[in-house]
Amino acid sequence: MLYWIPTMPETITVSSYEELRNAAENASDGDTIIISEGNYTPFNGYFPDLVTGEPTDVARPLDIQITASITIIGEGNGAVFDPGIGTTPDGEPSVLTTVDKGLFVVSGGADQEVTFENITFQNIHSISRNGAGIRIETGDVTIRDSTFIRNDNGVLGTALEGQGGTVRIVGSEFAENGYEDGKSHAIYVHAEALYVENSYIHDTIGGHHIKSTSFYTEITGNDIFDGTNSAGSVPASHMIDMQAGGNVLIEGNTIIREQFGQGPQIINYCAVRYGNDPGESVLVTNNVIINNRMDID
Repeated sequence: MLYWIPTMPETITVSSYEELRNAAENASDGDTIIISEGNYTPFNGYFPDLVTGEPTDVARPLDIQITASITIIGEGNGAVFDPGIGTTPDGEPSVLTTVDKGLFVVSGGADQEVTFENITFQNIHSISRNGAGIRIETGDVTIRDSTFIRNDNGVLGTALEGQGGTVRIVGSEFAENGYEDGKSHAIYVHAEALYVENSYIHDTIGGHHIKSTSFYTEITGNDIFDGTNSAGSVPASHMIDMQAGGNVLIEGNTIIREQFGQGPQIINYCAVRYGNDPGESVLVTNNVIINNRMDID
């Protein structure tokens, strides 16, 4: 008679980018990965030759693929990931310091549950200017007490059909994310539901502070500011943008639009994408909304 003995979840401590990649990509459901406190410079290296195993001249993206239900936590004061901004001679991002989709790519299926905590993502870019600190393609993802600085997108959720779950962002900061063409954003999520709670989103470049095409969107207790635009970049467009309709709760936020803000609306709601469902409940209540741009009512 054969007996099945379930694998017990493990707690794995890592102290280098390669150790993290190996642990995350080979993890089992229920594992917890602890990243030692410190600063990390991801370097992708090169794909190995399939025969000799020696490095080729084909650069490997920085992406870490996550297919199991796991928790990743920065220890102590946190783990900071910054590959730097390498450029080619013509000024474009270098493949040696870029991602394909995101530093972490969650792609294990609709039943997957992943949590990130106490991690800083900085200068995460792709050649297409659509990279992200965290790219979410499937399942439920929770992001707590994390920081996203000067990435193409802070968090980008592009759930595949039937694979999306709930994305919850809590107690996190997003600063100077986006790109000047307006196609990248601080937070952009397409999922079954998006919750953004008690976070600070500011100084977004080009795109929106929060963009949701999720079927339910709840934005509560946040500070959403245009900021000072101290970098002199193209300022943010909408403060909150929702183009797929659905049910919405926006409550208890402080939202400040500055004179230089470029979006025609502070909060934009319409139903022009993903089924054109206008939803049954759109509630905007108990917010402080300050408009310093005189041409917007």
